[in-house]
Amino acid sequence: HYVLMIVPNKQTVYAEHFPSRINCRPGTTRLDQLVSALSEFSGFPFVDLRDRYAEVRSKPLWLHADTHWNGFGASEGYRKLLETINRKGDFQLKHPLDGAGFRLSPISVRDGDLSRMVGVDKSTVFSEPQIVVKDSSTVPRSASFPSHMVNPARVPEAFVHTNQALPSVVVFHDSFFNKRVKKMVAENFSNSTFVWHRGKPDLTIENNVIDQLNPDVIVHEMVERNLLHPYFD
Repeated sequence: HYVLMIVPNKQTVYAEHFPSRINCRPGTTRLDQLVSALSEFSGFPFVDLRDRYAEVRSKPLWLHADTHWNGFGASEGYRKLLETINRKGDFQLKHPLDGAGFRLSPISVRDGDLSRMVGVDKSTVFSEPQIVVKDSSTVPRSASFPSHMVNPARVPEAFVHTNQALPSVVVFHDSFFNKRVKKMVAENFSNSTFVWHRGKPDLTIENNVIDQLNPDVIVHEMVERNLLHPYFD
């Protein structure tokens, strides 16, 4: 069961917070074009988070000084993803934050990619909602896929659940799936493997990973801005 999830850009959801001197080009975006193209394939398992985020945008969904989601944004994104997985695979997976093992808690964050890009110092501290693991049913296991380990900081990660009757999953992801998000996702699957996947797709490599692991569910996550890379032209 394959599912594609696009995480919208921060400015897609909170465009009104741009300075007045910055005018986003109106018209169809790459994400709009993708949604239109996929609509030609009946039932394509695509998760567009814009509608869900529009419903809950009164709360911050992104880190203040960063382009990545905070714990609340990640949790709401995963809730929408779970709905699609359950419907497509006829599963009954429950959101980990609806149980006692995980919670959202404010954590002090001093730095982010936006602050680094504009050269702001690290003196400003924000209290950000983050996913906190109180009691996990999973343990890490080794995951070695040399073709996906060019960057030592982006090595694949895997987890094994105590309940082996659950479905298994492989997630191809970018930087939105940090360790906290991976632990949340892993709570729903017997075996979870997370493989960094940012850049030009190489289906031979991806298919080799899938053939080796033979998962029940394949999730492909990417942020909206990645659609602007030249290889999508």
